[in-house]
Amino acid sequence: MSIVHANSTRPGALDIGATTYRSHVLEGRRHIRAVACLVLLIMVLAVPFECSAARWYEDYEKAVDLIGDGECSREALQLLGAAVVAKKKPRLNARTIAVKTVDYVPYYQLARAHLACREIDSVRHYIEISRDRGVASSHLLDALEYQLSEIKSPTPVAAESVIDPEELAALVKEGNETIRRAISVSERVNSKKGTGWLAGFFTENQSRLGQANNDLSAAQELLSNGTLKRDLSAIEDATDIARQSLTALTDIEAEINDINAPEPTPEPVVARRVASATPTSAPPSRPTRVVAPSQSPTPRPIRPSSSDTPSRSREVPETLRRAAADYLTAGYDEVIRELEPSEYTMVDQQAAAYLLRAASHFAIYCLGGRGDEKRKEQIRWDISLLNDLDPSLRPDPLFFSPEFIELIGNFD
Repeated sequence: MSIVHANSTRPGALDIGATTYRSHVLEGRRHIRAVACLVLLIMVLAVPFECSAARWYEDYEKAVDLIGDGECSREALQLLGAAVVAKKKPRLNARTIAVKTVDYVPYYQLARAHLACREIDSVRHYIEISRDRGVASSHLLDALEYQLSEIKSPTPVAAESVIDPEELAALVKEGNETIRRAISVSERVNSKKGTGWLAGFFTENQSRLGQANNDLSAAQELLSNGTLKRDLSAIEDATDIARQSLTALTDIEAEINDINAPEPTPEPVVARRVASATPTSAPPSRPTRVVAPSQSPTPRPIRPSSSDTPSRSREVPETLRRAAADYLTAGYDEVIRELEPSEYTMVDQQAAAYLLRAASHFAIYCLGGRGDEKRKEQIRWDISLLNDLDPSLRPDPLFFSPEFIELIGNFD
């Protein structure tokens, strides 16, 4: 009995057992490759959608590298602003792509970037935001505050002198106009919520609509703070966020308009049997003419009395509407020039007029460097008249800055 070796070079030397072994090995390798591909596919599909839809992490990491050079970098501020627009919430070990993570603390990095540019108020502002978010290390924030205290000559006046007042006013006006348009679209969209046949649409798009309205509120707050602090970067960021909100709300409104209202169901036709007339010897009686009850006449508007205490009215005069529009678009000089509260005879209209005039004086006072004492006295005078007319009136924080609201609340 001869034994045939598997390594023999003679044709036909491989026996059946060796052939079976090789086929098993090849099959095992194919199985391993299939499993590896399946694992890779699962890892790719496990990446959050936002990683494929946005590149916030690239802007963030590039900004951090620029900040690390220690030089004032406007590009770093712009990159961080873009990252915050795409991803507002800071987070440690935030996933970027595949299994890669990064400690995402944009407000801390914004404080560092502004510190390199010696923009003291902005540094304090973003340190406060970062502390409120509670993600960045308190030791890092304490170190930033220590560096801030070591700056010998912050020269805030010199920093403000670089800013062109006309450029600042133009940026504020653009931001306010974008916010005004977004508010208008938001009001039109929200007015459709009560329409029954759109209930399903609003249920499916609840998160989109909520995010758009949240962005709108964030843009208004950021624009208000940026205007008071003369922070061009914050004003530009606010305008970008407002544009994002306007785009989302406009898309939602377009989708609503594309949905056709269901056709009304016609009422069933009811057949009536008409009785034939029965002839009589008596002449037919004259039919009684039925007169429909007339509608109550529309009451004529009551002219306000000329008494010392004006009454209240729900109608808003055109001049007051125009003044409100001028204020929302940063037309503060137009409000002061054209609005005269004493011309109105209704108490609520007078109060609203004093409120708009005081807010316009306050905005010009802040933009002018807060050195105009005469305008400051005018602000106090308008607020005192406002409180005399309606002490309970409080401005809406969506349209008025927190500092102005606090000024009215603490006025004595």
